Amino acid sequence: MPTGYTHKIKDGISFKEFAMGCAKAFGACITLRDSAEEAIPKTFEPSDFYLKRVEEDEKKLERYETMIDSEIAELADIEYDNNTKYYEDAIREAKELSAKCEKLRRQVNKWEPPSDEHIEMKNFMREQLKTTVQHDCDTLYYERELENLVKLDVVHWRKEAIADCKNDIKTGKIEYQKEVDRVNSRNNWVKLLRLSLE
Repeated sequence: MPTGYTHKIKDGISFKEFAMGCAKAFGACITLRDSAEEAIPKTFEPSDFYLKRVEEDEKKLERYETMIDSEIAELADIEYDNNTKYYEDAIREAKELSAKCEKLRRQVNKWEPPSDEHIEMKNFMREQLKTTVQHDCDTLYYERELENLVKLDVVHWRKEAIADCKNDIKTGKIEYQKEVDRVNSRNNWVKLLRLSLE
C-alpha cells in the first residue's frame, strides 16, 4: 500500500518530485505535511502576527500616555473589579469542585468491586480524585491574591500600563525577529534542497 509520499510513483514521478514531496516531512516544510497543496513555495514569508501585536501595543501605549486622569481612573476601577471577580469566581469554582469530588470519594469508598480484578480500578479512582483535589481545589493562592489585591491610583496604574506596553512592544519585536530568522533558515534549507536536485 503506497504512502502519502509514494502514491504518485505509479504515475511516473521524477526523483525531484519525489524528493520535494518527501521534504514536507522535515522541519523546514513540516507545516505543509498535511497540505493538499502539492508544491513547496519558492519562499516562505514570516507571519505578521508579532508585527500586528507591536502595532496594537504602540497604539495602546500612545493612548495610555495621552489619556486624561478620569479615563485612567475608570480603567483602574474596571481592572480592579475584573480581578476581584476573577479571584472570587476561582475560589467558588474550586470549592464547588471540592464538594463534588468529596461526594464521589464517598461513593467510591462505599463501592464494592465486583471482583479482585476491579480492586485496582477502585484505587485508581481514589487516586484520581485525590490528585484533582490537591491540584484544582486548593483556594489558598486565590484567597491570598484577593486579599492582597490593591486598586491602583491613577499615577501608579498609568505607570504600570505604560511599562507593560513597552515590555510587550520589546518582546513582540524580539519574537518577530525570531520568526524572520526561522523563515530565513527554512528558505535556506529549501534553497539548498532545490540546488541539490538540479
